[in-house]
Amino acid sequence: MRTFIILLFISFNSLFISFNSLGQGFAFVKVEDKPSKFYLGIGGGVAFRGGAINLGYYNTGINLSLLNMGYRINERFGVSFNLNSSGHSFHSSISRVGIGYMSIGGIISVPIKQFTWDIKPQYAPLVVGQYFGNVLLYTYTDEIFMMGNGFVLGNSLVRSTKKGLTYSLELDFLSSFFNQSRIDGIMYDDISSFNSWFVIPSTYRSFRIGLGIRYNFKTK
Repeated sequence: MRTFIILLFISFNSLFISFNSLGQGFAFVKVEDKPSKFYLGIGGGVAFRGGAINLGYYNTGINLSLLNMGYRINERFGVSFNLNSSGHSFHSSISRVGIGYMSIGGIISVPIKQFTWDIKPQYAPLVVGQYFGNVLLYTYTDEIFMMGNGFVLGNSLVRSTKKGLTYSLELDFLSSFFNQSRIDGIMYDDISSFNSWFVIPSTYRSFRIGLGIRYNFKTK
């Protein structure tokens, strides 16, 4: 996983250099002429884990951006919608936890030399976690879900906002809280322990870094 992170940085830095040297610094510049009003994208990368879920000794996982969608109201502001998922395995057993969330919020675009920095504060009205593997065997259950909500601070360094295919570096932080669980089809309004040793985590925090590919649709 460490090698993957290093390669991710090297790949993006190579793209930086191929378009221009950044030795001149991130000087603020004018917005690109005729930026796209709407974009769709996908992406993938690494998901680090934190919060109470970290007590389960999970590994750093894989993050997938299943849908990255945005509409620019003008050159500086817009709205965004994301569907995102990640998976983490246990250190010492064949068990996994998957986290998925839906988030919606705004876009604040800051043009910098060679790139546009999209700052995306978002609310996640639905965050869902599910356990897989041996943890179900050990707890004598068929399914364990946890549900809640959270907030996302998203950041995208986008190569171009003009019409066409482009790429971005994605840096997101998710902070979420679980307040419900479903165990073998039965809903619970709390996430307390349901046996002598297994406690469903109450929080999940994750820093995600990855590469995205998006298509900017035509301007107005």
